[in-house]
Amino acid sequence: FSRIEFERGSVLSAIFKVCLKTFLECIRLVTFGNFGYQQIQVNVHYLRLVLTHNNLIDDKTPVLEMLDEIVTSAEERTVDSVPMETFLIERICQEKLRNPKDSLT
Repeated sequence: FSRIEFERGSVLSAIFKVCLKTFLECIRLVTFGNFGYQQIQVNVHYLRLVLTHNNLIDDKTPVLEMLDEIVTSAEERTVDSVPMETFLIERICQEKLRNPKDSLT
């Protein structure tokens, strides 16, 4: 990891890197069904939107690469994976961003 400065974006970048690395290791320990894999796709896309649009972190490239690696690892660990259509993922995430307190049911 890179050097951590005593400022919000740098600290948050370091925290997200550690959390995502842990999440990636957890992904690598399990086998997913297709719906679990699709949920990972949605969760990772939502995280990507929140992190990039809110400028929460300074060092985006490694974090975004880890998010891609999480989805790839989940796909590799899925029995008969069928990826969710990109427009559906985007629709779900945009709806949640517009109404963060509403459930998606």
